[in-house]
Amino acid sequence: MRGYCNSRGEIDALLLGPRGLFAIEQKYRSVRVFIRGDEWTAEQIDKYGKTRGVRFPIRDMKGRSPSEQVKEPVAALSRWLSTNKRGMPITPVVLLTHPSARIGSAQNPTVRVERSTRRLLALLERSRYTLDAGRRADIERLIRRDHSFPQLQETSFLRTPRSVEVAISR
Repeated sequence: MRGYCNSRGEIDALLLGPRGLFAIEQKYRSVRVFIRGDEWTAEQIDKYGKTRGVRFPIRDMKGRSPSEQVKEPVAALSRWLSTNKRGMPITPVVLLTHPSARIGSAQNPTVRVERSTRRLLALLERSRYTLDAGRRADIERLIRRDHSFPQLQETSFLRTPRSVEVAISR
């Protein structure tokens, strides 16, 4: 599932399969990243593989690092699944998708950080968690329901559907 949203943010991709549930935050940047817990900094890499300039923080518009960007909506999703008696581990992953992206150092990272789809698939294969088809379908239904809830709220409270406007005007 791509573009899952809940009250805490967006997850670029959710992978739900026989090996569990994985939340992926993708970053397509030509950088060398330095990770210390939830603090991320980077150096720009030019087309020749050389670093340019000084280190800069990697943050979104809310001031969150890539690990925080994925962990916050994962925590909310985890609570949602647990509330609905479907609690399960969710593995948060930051996937560096640019071919020249590198990890300069990683001290106590709070999420998995992978540099390629191949490595992400290897992570999936190593997972010890197993889900049968029925449980996966049940979890997918709950995830889709949670994802659509903010949109339903927005539709029902912020905009009056056209059919209601027509009925009111008569």
